Amino acid sequence: MGNAMSGGGGGGGGGGGAGSLTKYEQLITDEMATYFAKWNSRSGPGVTPGSQTEVFRKSVPVGPADFSGTFLKEQLDGIFTSEKIVLPMRGPYNSNHLFRDSQKETKIPVYSDDNYTVLHPLGEPGLHLGPGHGSKVSHLMIVKHSLDGPITFNEMLPSTMEEVQDLKTRMEIMNKVVQNFKDNESLYRCGPKVVAKANELRIDGLTGIRDFLAMVIARMPEEERLGRPGYKLMNKDNVDVSTDEAQVRGLLNDVYESSVLSPFIAIQPPSENSQLLSHMHCFMVSSEPEGMVDTYRRCDTILAIKEKHISLADRVRGYPTQEEQEDDNGGFIIKTPLRKFLLGVPVEQLEAHAQAEAQVRAQTEAESDKGELTRQSTRVS
Repeated sequence: MGNAMSGGGGGGGGGGGAGSLTKYEQLITDEMATYFAKWNSRSGPGVTPGSQTEVFRKSVPVGPADFSGTFLKEQLDGIFTSEKIVLPMRGPYNSNHLFRDSQKETKIPVYSDDNYTVLHPLGEPGLHLGPGHGSKVSHLMIVKHSLDGPITFNEMLPSTMEEVQDLKTRMEIMNKVVQNFKDNESLYRCGPKVVAKANELRIDGLTGIRDFLAMVIARMPEEERLGRPGYKLMNKDNVDVSTDEAQVRGLLNDVYESSVLSPFIAIQPPSENSQLLSHMHCFMVSSEPEGMVDTYRRCDTILAIKEKHISLADRVRGYPTQEEQEDDNGGFIIKTPLRKFLLGVPVEQLEAHAQAEAQVRAQTEAESDKGELTRQSTRVS
């Protein structure tokens, strides 16, 4: 990447030159430019063009299914590169597990409405906070569960205006849920998925949300706790206290009654994802943990960059911003001129880089085809 993607912070006007960006904002902007190029270099038979929502709705199944073929056909392998990605079904699990789970009652819900679910994650919540951290119990995630409207793979990828608004709404809901925990709000006010879980476990609707979460964690069936992805909750002494309701409740009270902790709301970039549905994380911390600097990206910074360039796009003459149009340029398709301005770098650089990505992919496929022909010829002879 280097110079090809740097130095274009303002995208062509509005007083947003690279000099006005902080080092962290420039990092996010450059990274978004890289993912812009990767997303728009996807081309060829079987590839769904368009926005994240269009690709997600068409390609990601609601039911359990091996996702290997679709993942390669949609050329998502050049974007989601983590070794944690699991495409075949391993029992009930693969990298679409979170999306499938969002369609159900959810194992540990703490808030829901018609469109979104906020949950306490399975596995080892707060793992990336590092050993000896006392806030692991505060790990929350929000996902989109509605089968209508915008839905995204990851906020580091290009976004439409509707997808940016969806990001903003999720952040607002997450802050609301944090306040619910601070107030220990009655669970019956926290949405239908929480009420359904409470009814399943015979927990009174007037129970506070902190007490509810402690009960749900401690009463988790052993087959779920020990299965995949399993569950364990480590305290500051690195001891799993997940079966001790009193200790879990104590951790929750310590976190949400603290005057020095505040919500850190972030996502992981596609290079770190194990799940393909966008899932925003929240932790209560006094400062950003050192171990998360390289693996998490602040949602407030992402939103500010995207909103800034939406505003810029609205001011650019000659570019429609309300209706969509297609621009077929060098084998990749960019839908809506608006998307060209969401990254904070010059359009020409983005398009040139996307074309280069497409050429590299085409060359790789050609070499692969040539190798296969050679192997077939050897077998015949």
